[in-house]
Amino acid sequence: YRSRLRQRKFMSNLASPSLQALVVAEFLANGGYDHHLRACRRTYSQRTHQLTESVIRYFPNGTKVSRARGGYLMWIELPGSVDTTAIYPQAVRAGFTFAPGAIFSSHGEFRNCLRLSASGFSCSSEWAVKKLADLIHSMN
Repeated sequence: YRSRLRQRKFMSNLASPSLQALVVAEFLANGGYDHHLRACRRTYSQRTHQLTESVIRYFPNGTKVSRARGGYLMWIELPGSVDTTAIYPQAVRAGFTFAPGAIFSSHGEFRNCLRLSASGFSCSSEWAVKKLADLIHSMN
C-alpha cells in the first residue's frame, strides 16, 4: 500500500499546473491584485461604517464601539448589566451570531462586550442589528 501511495504522490507532484501559474503571474504583474485589494478595502470600509451607524442607532445609550484600524471587526461594549453570553443562544435561534466578549478572556471578563464582523454586512442585513438590539434591550 505504501509503495502505491508513494507513486501516486510522486505523480501528483511531477508537474505543476502551468496554465494556472501563468494566469496568476500575469494577474500579479499587471496590478490586478492591487486593484482587487483596493476594491476590497473600499467595500469593507463602507460595510464597517454602515454597521457602526446601525449599532449606534439601535443599541442602548452608553454603548461604546471600537473599530480595528484597517479591519472589519468591531468590539462593542454595552452597559455593564448586559450579559452577551446569555443573549447568544437567543441570537443564534433568531438566525444571526456574534462573538460574546467572555470568550476573549480567561477569567470571564468582558461579559458585557461582543465582537461583530462587518464582512458580510449590507443595508438589507440591518434587521439583524435591530433584532440583536431588541434582545439586548429585553435583557437590560
